[in-house]
Amino acid sequence: MKKWQEFLLWFVCFAFIYVAVEFIKTLAENGTLSKWTFALVALAMFVVGWIAAFIGAKSLKSKKTEKKNNWIVGLIYFVIVWSVCMTFDVMIYSLENNILNTYYFIGIGSALLFTGWACGRMETVLQKPKKRK
Repeated sequence: MKKWQEFLLWFVCFAFIYVAVEFIKTLAENGTLSKWTFALVALAMFVVGWIAAFIGAKSLKSKKTEKKNNWIVGLIYFVIVWSVCMTFDVMIYSLENNILNTYYFIGIGSALLFTGWACGRMETVLQKPKKRK
């Protein structure tokens, strides 16, 4: 798969997830779902995404997954970007709907701290580009 096709695929995945999350957010704002539903769905997707990223990073060390390395690295970067976007989206949603309290700020801060820690951890796991002579 060419680089632009891979980028297009990840862009489509990001757009699809964004549309699904916006739908849940709209239902929560209209009162069909509880106001907390959006935050809980975002938290569940955050946890599942990072579990998949860590499992993918662990599989990079296996010789069996050499053909899938680009997909796994793409997944890891996708989860990193998505985590930051979703965390700020939850924070903005919470501010607009007046459902913030001290524990919510601690949770959002913890999610951002975890994302930063995981990015640093992934730096040691991901392969460095080879130097050309």
